[in-house]
Amino acid sequence: MRLTRSPGSRATLAALLGAAALVAASVTPAWAARPPPQNVPALSGLVTNACTGLPIARGLDVAVALIDPAAPVGSPPGPPVKPPNPNFLGLFSYPTLVPGASYQLTVSASGFTPLGSDPASPGGGAPGVTVMSPPGPPTLPAGQAIATGLVLDVRLAPAYTGGPCKPPNPNLPALAGRVVDSTTGRGVQNLVVGLATIDPATGALGSPQQPPGPPTLGFFGYRAVDPGTYLLTLDAPGYTSLGADPASPGGGSPGITIVKPPNPNLPAGQAVNESLALAVQLPPGPPTHP
Repeated sequence: MRLTRSPGSRATLAALLGAAALVAASVTPAWAARPPPQNVPALSGLVTNACTGLPIARGLDVAVALIDPAAPVGSPPGPPVKPPNPNFLGLFSYPTLVPGASYQLTVSASGFTPLGSDPASPGGGAPGVTVMSPPGPPTLPAGQAIATGLVLDVRLAPAYTGGPCKPPNPNLPALAGRVVDSTTGRGVQNLVVGLATIDPATGALGSPQQPPGPPTLGFFGYRAVDPGTYLLTLDAPGYTSLGADPASPGGGSPGITIVKPPNPNLPAGQAVNESLALAVQLPPGPPTHP
């Protein structure tokens, strides 16, 4: 998913943020006078067995290689870069990547069919999966802040099955986030979240869809999001809104544009589901609309 500036349940989100270690900055002690700047890993993920859904820890090897957009078609990507921290229980994380750049992701583990292979391996490597890191944070009004991270649900097929098995349902919601008070770090109460489709041809907005479960302590999540472009709006009484409901009187102010690309087409038994995690700060103040 990509995020730019543009004219679920708490338990589900907690699973996403906890598994990907994304709550370090967004969950701030309630006593803190001023929370630290928002920060989430640029790219993180969970690698699981496509048949059982259990995390893969033994022999897990993850790497990303930067794709040069100016290089001739068919050129190999740059050197593979492994996560800076050791993999733990199928988790991996890259704190920073080039904003908005494309990378080739390769994943392998003992006893599993690899997802691509190391480009630096003897004889070259098979293509992996191309992912795009989130762009830098958009320019927002004073007091507002947002950090984004791409989270991957990676499924590897066991090599010993003799054939693919049906992957379990995705482990992670397609879009999830937490909204906190920029002065206290506490989760924003009575949060209203809207996600409206944007017609790529006309720019027309569809009806905003709310999360399937009411936001709790600032947590929200959308379990499934179809490929496309969306406008995300966040509003709460007593806070300066991040965008406004497009259906509100007088229209809506710009929110955040989110692009959900299709999941890659992979061999049977393998899958990579992309999710976007958001950490948002809203300052106290009047809402932007009634």
